Amino acid sequence: MQQDFARRSNRDRTEATRAHLIAAARKLFTEKSYSETGTPEIVAAAGVTRGALYHHFADKQALFAAVVEQEAAAVAEEIERASPPSLFAHDALIAGSDAYLAAMRAPGRTRLLLLDGPAVLGRAAMDAIDNRHGNRSLREGLVAAMRARAW
Repeated sequence: MQQDFARRSNRDRTEATRAHLIAAARKLFTEKSYSETGTPEIVAAAGVTRGALYHHFADKQALFAAVVEQEAAAVAEEIERASPPSLFAHDALIAGSDAYLAAMRAPGRTRLLLLDGPAVLGRAAMDAIDNRHGNRSLREGLVAAMRARAW
């Protein structure tokens, strides 16, 4: 029983450290850009050691990818929340589009997802991130609207 508690505690610490690194990196990447942000700044802002950074992420680019992944997931969640299956297909597409535009107004999100993301990670990696999050629901919505002849 005590062993399970220790594992959970270690996992909680690990998740907390990772979350602090991602939050600190997001703040710096959006304020200064990827290229202008150094790993010493990130670890100082996160309150962790450089070793902790490299324990969780292979390098700055891998940390950046985690930030971008989290932002893409947040956008997709907002779109999904705004366009429930109970809406007619046409209405869901409009609500989802409005939700996308609103979600992209979050400070720094445009820089992360539309500017630095493709430049740092490359188009193929950004496409893979998009496919894991918003692209599936967009494709499904378009197919449903075409089937319903909503246009």
